Amino acid sequence: MVAALHRSIKPLSRALEELKSTWPSPGDEGMGSISEAAGLSERDAVPGGKAP
Repeated sequence: MVAALHRSIKPLSRALEELKSTWPSPGDEGMGSISEAAGLSERDAVPGGKAP
């Protein structure tokens, strides 16, 4: 298992570097601010606005 991990590290690192250009940047559409992140997400908000 350790040998398989060692064989995979370089290809995975290359793939990660290639994909970094596709990552969103701060300010991109859908990327909120730090202050917005402090509250609950729309998905986690309780209907009616009352938290448990």
